[in-house]
Amino acid sequence: MIDTSSQGWIRVDYMSARSKPGDADPATLAPMILINVRSSRAAAGGKEVVQARGVMDTGANVSAMPMWAARRLGIALNKESRQPAFGASGTFEAYRVKINVEAKMGGRWVDIGTVEALVPDTEPSRDPSSRVPFLLGRGGFFNKYSACFDEAEKAVWLRRIGGSPTAATNR
Repeated sequence: MIDTSSQGWIRVDYMSARSKPGDADPATLAPMILINVRSSRAAAGGKEVVQARGVMDTGANVSAMPMWAARRLGIALNKESRQPAFGASGTFEAYRVKINVEAKMGGRWVDIGTVEALVPDTEPSRDPSSRVPFLLGRGGFFNKYSACFDEAEKAVWLRRIGGSPTAATNR
């Protein structure tokens, strides 16, 4: 529900990190939102959309998506977009891509717009069963949204930068 009295702030409850609905073990709840990801270009032979959970990660410099999702969307991963990336486990190769993201906020789909994301070239990122998450980081998400994390209530309050209400689509 979008609360117009809150100057555009929308409450988003933490989601279960488990894949089965109803698995609401409090230990697995995290600041995530349901997202739809599309290629920013027409993808030959790729799926039109990937639906997943996006972890809101204020420690991530950029947003990221697993390689299996980029392949499913038909996004070209080539030498021109390849670059070194740095993480807690060291250096690895990654691809820089542009994707279109929608997020379910306040019970409605909200267009986040085009997001530049890294696609790690790692074994877990290639495997859809490894549960490597989509990350919504400072570049691509938090440069468009302000957030207030309420860990005790297991909720995040979000609003577009500048305080204006979100422009939601009816999907």
